[in-house]
Amino acid sequence: MWVGSVQKREKTYDVVIANIIADVLIMLSSDLQKAVSENGMLILSGILDKYVDKVEQKFSAMTLVEKYKKEEWYTLVFKRN
Repeated sequence: MWVGSVQKREKTYDVVIANIIADVLIMLSSDLQKAVSENGMLILSGILDKYVDKVEQKFSAMTLVEKYKKEEWYTLVFKRN
């Protein structure tokens, strides 16, 4: 388990979770995707509805497997192939 900046990680993980605003998710998209092991899961939350399409597009190299909405907030679950 690792808790901290994705940019300082030293290995990959089966599950990576990021609960931060859309602009930061987009800015860290490359690092977040690289942090996920093959066949691992990436869970992104804290995404306002007006930004969800932009975040989905930025992570389109991964497979979107779940999309949850609660009020104006989204959580996206991706799988790395």
